[in-house]
Amino acid sequence: MNQPTSYFDRIIANPRHPRLKAVFILLLFGVPLATGYAEGSLKALFEGGGWRGIFLPPIVIAYILLVSPGMARMEKEVLRAFRSLVIMEDNSFEQLANRVGNLKPKMEIFIFSIGALLGLLITYNMLDKPASFSWLILEWFLLSALEYGLLASIIYASVAGTRLTAAMLRQPLRADPFDTSPFEPIGRQSLLLAFVFVGGIVLSLLFIGISIEILRLPAFWLVYLPILAIPVVIFFLSMSPTHKVLAAAKRRELKAVQAHFDRSCRELLQRIEQGKDASRLSARINALEAYSRRLQTARTWPYNTSMLRTLIFSVLIPGGTALARILFDL
Repeated sequence: MNQPTSYFDRIIANPRHPRLKAVFILLLFGVPLATGYAEGSLKALFEGGGWRGIFLPPIVIAYILLVSPGMARMEKEVLRAFRSLVIMEDNSFEQLANRVGNLKPKMEIFIFSIGALLGLLITYNMLDKPASFSWLILEWFLLSALEYGLLASIIYASVAGTRLTAAMLRQPLRADPFDTSPFEPIGRQSLLLAFVFVGGIVLSLLFIGISIEILRLPAFWLVYLPILAIPVVIFFLSMSPTHKVLAAAKRRELKAVQAHFDRSCRELLQRIEQGKDASRLSARINALEAYSRRLQTARTWPYNTSMLRTLIFSVLIPGGTALARILFDL
């Protein structure tokens, strides 16, 4: 089974020459250092704290390059899970996956270009206009454009992945209300997406100015608390379509059990009125009642306790990072 592909998958997530990625990451940090040294601004850059702004784009780009293979592997795992769940011929399944999962090259280039343009505009507004031309500032502009272009691309690829999941969930499925394990790769993918976002928050907290005075501002908490909740929202929203499928399967099963229960109760009443033995019917009703209780407690979200515990821990990481930054700067 072929995996749906895109420029992002081929160039970033699954490059033909992985070693080139390591070389590129080294260049991301080495070139600004070499340029700053050549221009004689390296010492002032580190003493004044300007290095945080200069090295934030390389850090974010390296982060995207490092996490993207894991995201691609998780997408393959989800697709394999769906292959065992979807009631469909292999050829039809592969055609559906390619039709929905493959990204249009023109749209990928457009999204990347929009992100890069946005990065240039944001960087220009942040810049204290220098008195003379600086190669280091030019590199900062270009790396910021690349940073925002890649961010836009990874968001677009993630949205396309949710479209593929939704399309698979609309197909006839082998959904067992008592066994959510085939759906757990979707839960792990949702957890990974939440983790990726947490990583972005941590990097921003490490490289932006933060102090005890800022923590006292209500505006900081009005911005920070909603951001802190976003990984949780991502986690549950990504699994919401799967939850609906499992909940629907559970309702169908409960409806069938209730129909058997009602019919057995009527038969039991008739046998009692006729003075016949009703022990087998009574045992059947007890079994149906026990089955119904167990069915009502069946999970309809494809996550386990370990995933939930990991999510809660990940939400606490940005707060610990902010505190560590303040203590380090004191």
